[in-house]
Formats: sequence, structure tokens, C-alpha cells
Amino acid sequence: MMNDLTKETAEILNIIVETSLNNNNANPRNLPPLNNDITSSDNNVKFHDYSYYVKILEKSDFVTVKWYMESDFSVSAIGRITLEFLEKGGYVNLYKEQEKQGIHKNKIESLEFKKLKWDAVNSEFLAKTRWWPLIIALASFVFSIFALFK
Repeated sequence: MMNDLTKETAEILNIIVETSLNNNNANPRNLPPLNNDITSSDNNVKFHDYSYYVKILEKSDFVTVKWYMESDFSVSAIGRITLEFLEKGGYVNLYKEQEKQGIHKNKIESLEFKKLKWDAVNSEFLAKTRWWPLIIALASFVFSIFALFK
């Protein structure tokens, strides 16, 4: 679903979805401030802080998003679908799965690189030693011809 999900983003998305489920919707007025400074509790500041995350949620199938004017939004849960999604761990679980896939992918790439490296070493060895058996066979043939006519 998402390829570049960070741990912080996943946690904030979970907060929004949980708030939408518990309060029937999530908007700048009922979401907690993201920063600890004094102005962060202002609804306009929270709107701008959460806008990025709400845009991500627009693409999901777990909530519906409505934008009002230029300074308000509403994120509504889709009942049972949202509840099941949160019970499975929500976006934090998606982040963990993404991390596991990334680690697995890195291991596979590492093994492929090692195999490629050994294939290159083996090919180089074969290229260097390929002519020796032929030279020895030709020398043996020449000696056997001399021995035959002598």
C-alpha cells in the first residue's frame, strides 16, 4: 500500500484514524497538537501540521476525508473496516511489515551480489586456465607422434 512509510508517519496516521473512530471524525479541533510549543494548539497550526498526513489518508480505504475551505478537514472512519484495520495494528503494523520486507530484500540483494562476485572470480579463473589443458594435449600429441615415428 505504502512504500515510504516512516515510523513517525505511521504513528501519526494511527492517531488520526483512532481519533476518527472514537469521535466519529477527526478534525483540527479534536486532534492533539503535534509540537510542544504554545502555538501548536491553535486550530490553524494543527490544520497545517496534519494536512500532509490527511493527504496520505485520502488514498486509503479505511477512512473518508473531506476538505472544507482552506483551513479545515474531516476524517471519518468507515465503521468495521477501520476498526479491523486498527485491531491488526494499523499503520504501525504496515510500517513493521514494510521494514521486514526491506530487510528481506536487502538480504536477497546481498546474496545475489556475493553470488555474482564468485561467478566473476570463477569465470576469470576459467578464462586464465582454459588454454592449459589444450596446450598440454597438443604437446602430448606432438610427443606421441615423435615417439611413433622414431
